[in-house]
Amino acid sequence: VKKCNVLYFPGKIECRDIFIDGEKVSQISTARNLGLFMNAKLDFTKHIDVWYHRIIPRMIRFSKISHLLTFKLRKQFLQSTLLYPMMYGSPVYYPFIYKKTLLQLQKVQNWAARLLYLKKPTFRGTAELIAKAGWVRIDRLAEVNFVVHCYQGATGYLGPQMESFFSRSERPCRSHAAKIFSIPPKSSSHDKSIGVLGSLLLNKYLPKIREISGVDFPEHQIFRKILLKIILDETETPTNRS
Repeated sequence: VKKCNVLYFPGKIECRDIFIDGEKVSQISTARNLGLFMNAKLDFTKHIDVWYHRIIPRMIRFSKISHLLTFKLRKQFLQSTLLYPMMYGSPVYYPFIYKKTLLQLQKVQNWAARLLYLKKPTFRGTAELIAKAGWVRIDRLAEVNFVVHCYQGATGYLGPQMESFFSRSERPCRSHAAKIFSIPPKSSSHDKSIGVLGSLLLNKYLPKIREISGVDFPEHQIFRKILLKIILDETETPTNRS
């Protein structure tokens, strides 16, 4: 029992005390599963916040030795130890990104860009540095991961029925989208349904990806590579943040 906890998620199910061998199981507000930090609201703000506060000390330490490394080594280090950890779980948390979490993600990438080019913390042209490094803006990269995840799920679930699904309207019904992506919609609103969000984004990008790849449903790696190029080309200059 000491190793067990219970985390209640929002819904119509009544939250009741759980007992094992007569002992009450402790209730918690956050939990970690496969590296993802979840809270009772299932908005994954805890996950981004935890990683944000883990990465900041790494950046401070790295800033003290960054000038001793070559540009290539700096870029490899920043991508592997700072940017990639922030992206872990992005296919799950992307639909829940809002102002605070977006600001945290942008701060990490902006700081990484300044460290890469050995700029002072007061440097304001981080948008140009991010583009110069060939990086996709971090919120758009989370979008890429989410779309690829949906594409993988849809191709694996539907197989030959993919064509009929993507020939539907841009706002397929809630139940169909939820069935396709195996994710229950959070509400009756189309825009708040994760399944519908995934289908809308796939309908947005798939025609262009088909045109570039020359096939109806390219392999997942090719799909991601083309999608990254599309996102990079259409990304607007982000607002500089410290």
